Amino acid sequence: MKCRLVPIEVLTLAIALGGTNSHAAEPSDDAKPSVTVFPIVASPDRFPEELAKRVGIVVATLLERAGVEDLEVADTVFVPPKTDDVNRIAEAFGKQVGGKAIKTEYAVFTQFVGTPGSGVNEIRTIVADRSGKVILAESADKAQLDKALHSPKDPMTCCVFVARRLQEFWKLEDPLRPDAPQGKMAQFWQKDAGVPGKDELDAIAKRAATLKKNSKSSTCTVHPIHVGDQSDNQTAAELVVMLNESALCKTQVSETDPALKISGHSNEQKVLWDTARAFRDFVRKNPPATDYVVFADYGLSDTQVHHVHLIVCDRAGDWVLIEMQNSHHPDFQRIDPKSAVDCSRLVVARLKAWLSE
Repeated sequence: MKCRLVPIEVLTLAIALGGTNSHAAEPSDDAKPSVTVFPIVASPDRFPEELAKRVGIVVATLLERAGVEDLEVADTVFVPPKTDDVNRIAEAFGKQVGGKAIKTEYAVFTQFVGTPGSGVNEIRTIVADRSGKVILAESADKAQLDKALHSPKDPMTCCVFVARRLQEFWKLEDPLRPDAPQGKMAQFWQKDAGVPGKDELDAIAKRAATLKKNSKSSTCTVHPIHVGDQSDNQTAAELVVMLNESALCKTQVSETDPALKISGHSNEQKVLWDTARAFRDFVRKNPPATDYVVFADYGLSDTQVHHVHLIVCDRAGDWVLIEMQNSHHPDFQRIDPKSAVDCSRLVVARLKAWLSE
């Protein structure tokens, strides 16, 4: 159960690109393009301007991992004409790019068409050079999106779809490979999320190694688990039973509710690290009688689980393990949690996997 430091968790999801329709260009021979990514436009309901830019940063992050070293994200949103004709949209984009100097050789514009209710019906991808000449203008419709290995269903997976297309176009590396390079885009996400510096991460790794070595003889307290929008003592008790049956450590339950108040955010890592800091502060003010103490957050709504977060601290309140699982992780996909019990099964599975490494 490792602390995951990839900028956006969709980076662990392999999405195969489906076909694209008319006006698709041949792959470019420019192996080292410099690229400005424009804020992403959603239709018919527009993203708020700040979110449009952040989703653009996701695309830029994936391109960075694919090997593009010179990347910018535009502040100005390109407002496409109200038409389904990708050529007319591309022409308008080219005029905007050519009429306003950009620092890079190329500019990328992407439009996601659909609604939360209907899903993603179309993805439009346009590339223009700095003079405004359009070199790629294409769209993938619903039928083509459905042919993808994992069909894009939300803004994050749409970003991966676009990155895969641009990877092919510019003959780049796989942006989802584990050893992909990280540059200023990755640094943006780490700063945005409040990820600690190297010294603290190294200290977490050392404390984690100690727990690994001594887990079977260690004692642990599990606090009420945050399920949906409330604290759940029963789920905590059920997790304790699972942990003891798995002989991962000697576990007990606490009825003391940390009552952490964490604001939502579009960057899930920020929510994770804000939760970790709040729990660390709670433990330091309320030292446990056991060696370790656990807090978990199950993002459950009806039968849909958005995330499973797990924070483990030692009795001094120092971080030992910080885990984030969502639909982009293999174990999450395998277990496919739909209830609090399923989420607890995922926690146990992740702990077992981490302890066996």
